Amino acid sequence: MAQVLSRGTLEELCKIAARWRVHGLGRRGFAAPATNARTDTSAEPMQPSKTGPTGRVKIKVPKRIDRSPTAILETLASTVGRDPTAPHYRFMDDPYFIPTNNLNKRGMALSKESGRKAARYMIKKFPDIVEKPHAEPTIPAFLPASVADPKVPDSCTEQDMVQFMRSHALATATAVWKSLKQQGVSIAAELEEELLQRLCFTNSESIEPDQVGLPEERWYVHYLQKEMQPKWKIGGLADEVFNGMQTKSPVAYSAMICGTAKYLAVDIANTLFTEMEQQNMPMTVDVFNAMLGIVRYLRDDTDSRWELAMSLLSKMDYLGIAPNLHTFNNVLDAVSRVAMWRKGRDMALATVAEMYRCGIEPSLATFSYLLNIFCRERGPVSHILHDILPFIENNKWTAQDVRDTQFWAAAMEVATRHLQDPEAAKRVHSALMANNNTDFIVNAHKEQMYYNNFLKFLVVSETVEGFMSYYDDLIPMTFTPDVALVVEIMRMLETHDRLDLLPRIWSDTILFGFALKENIVDTILEIMLANGDEKLDKRFSIIAQDIQNRINKQTPDRAQLLRWTGQRCGAVSSLLLRFGLIDEAWSVLNMYIAKQDEFTGVPSAAALSEAVDALLSKGKVHLPKLKTLLKLANDVGFDDVTAKVDDIVNKLALGEEEAGALRVAAGANAPRALKPGSDEE
Repeated sequence: MAQVLSRGTLEELCKIAARWRVHGLGRRGFAAPATNARTDTSAEPMQPSKTGPTGRVKIKVPKRIDRSPTAILETLASTVGRDPTAPHYRFMDDPYFIPTNNLNKRGMALSKESGRKAARYMIKKFPDIVEKPHAEPTIPAFLPASVADPKVPDSCTEQDMVQFMRSHALATATAVWKSLKQQGVSIAAELEEELLQRLCFTNSESIEPDQVGLPEERWYVHYLQKEMQPKWKIGGLADEVFNGMQTKSPVAYSAMICGTAKYLAVDIANTLFTEMEQQNMPMTVDVFNAMLGIVRYLRDDTDSRWELAMSLLSKMDYLGIAPNLHTFNNVLDAVSRVAMWRKGRDMALATVAEMYRCGIEPSLATFSYLLNIFCRERGPVSHILHDILPFIENNKWTAQDVRDTQFWAAAMEVATRHLQDPEAAKRVHSALMANNNTDFIVNAHKEQMYYNNFLKFLVVSETVEGFMSYYDDLIPMTFTPDVALVVEIMRMLETHDRLDLLPRIWSDTILFGFALKENIVDTILEIMLANGDEKLDKRFSIIAQDIQNRINKQTPDRAQLLRWTGQRCGAVSSLLLRFGLIDEAWSVLNMYIAKQDEFTGVPSAAALSEAVDALLSKGKVHLPKLKTLLKLANDVGFDDVTAKVDDIVNKLALGEEEAGALRVAAGANAPRALKPGSDEE
């Protein structure tokens, strides 16, 4: 059916259709890799035909295309770029409360998670407090556990067992299974196998509703110090169901081998695998993958591990079992865990060649293992990352292996530490920022490792302008640097003579919560003291006053108090004097003089000399202060400062009594000032 459209409307429709093709919004709603792209002739986009005799443009309407429920949202999202000034969605709040340092980010995210857990606990413990807990229509997954999971009925049936299994109440499902066994009821083998598979997957634990959907705890799991690898529960529900089966099928053996291997009961897994071999049971690729994953636990030395892996692969070939991606990744995992094995590179290349021969595309985990094998810390330099990057950049990646999340941190470490190549590091970062690849950064620890390596390398390899472009894009919303990185940034500005950016770094340091960190305060004071540009004196004096106020306003109960030292007092006073803030500078020095016994260190000779010169320029009004400073210089042995007593006497035209008192303060051996025209002259 032809429709008359304006030329502008036609162009817009063509752009939308092209955008759908670019973003791969096909039947599943995900884009296929560029190397595997296929043309769908049954779903051609809307194309304009030639102009007809009447001058009207004819539109060829394509056939209906099945799209995912989120296809429109994905298309709209593709038109919106990333906003580096916006916080992560988990921190969306009143602007005043948006966290900008790691401690506040973790506290805010986990406090929200704690609130969700508390609400779930209350609903589970006291379901009656909710006036209307039932949805319309009722959704069992949203009901409290006490309502959704009734107790085991007196007369059980297989349907009850199915209901409890599908609602993840595995303990109750196992109780129903026991009851049916005691009653002598015949249970379908498929149901027993399904129950066993679920128990092996969860290590004989029921998946409680309050344990699901806690992304913040998973993100900060490294900091919470939770057990990362639980052990197999020997004698648990899975063992009980398996031992209670009258006929142990290959499916049951496979489930037990996968479960025991997953939870590192390697001896049990090896025993069950041997039993399957002896009984000539058919095996699946999942069984061999599980055994390949625990090869490193079954053998001690490198050669025997590789022999065992080759033996398993030979059995797969003999049985006609086709390997999959996880098979080869497990083999590469076994090779990558050998520290210094000369055959490692050859075996890795042979494994990858076999993957391509079998028509299996590698995943990010595959490349991660290759980097670990070729780019060892003490091994020769390898440029394999340069060969991997084009493949990474030209494809859109989806998670195929749980170990895919290891790639980006490993790639950045290789680029920055092994190769020390800034261009490779930038390419890795550009690839991470494309196509939602940031989803592969799954916890705060990996994020910290990635960005720390990247930015620390840019500090020493990039220009100030180049580094600040990445700094503006990532900090503080995406990443918050640590103290060591902030110090390195300050040193970079000092090296490149860009101290005009130092006040901005100090402002960001306050946001990061590092304004009272000893390393940062001492570093910035040292850099500002070495400044020779008078245009920056005002801005540096503001920073010095800020440091002074923050140190003085600390509460005694602070965990790590930053205390005044003689060096800090001297540095702050010098910065204040350079902008003419004599009274403020004297207050800092007077505080040191009054509490000298409580402070460590002394102000530098240069700081005391600057203070004497500044006070001298104001005339006799500051004579008592000059006397105090000369006495301090004499006490600490700064002869260059005490030698200024002659200049003070001459410039202020002091009388004999005042001059004598000043010389006594400067020390008995201080040179005398000679009056012009005297006999001694």
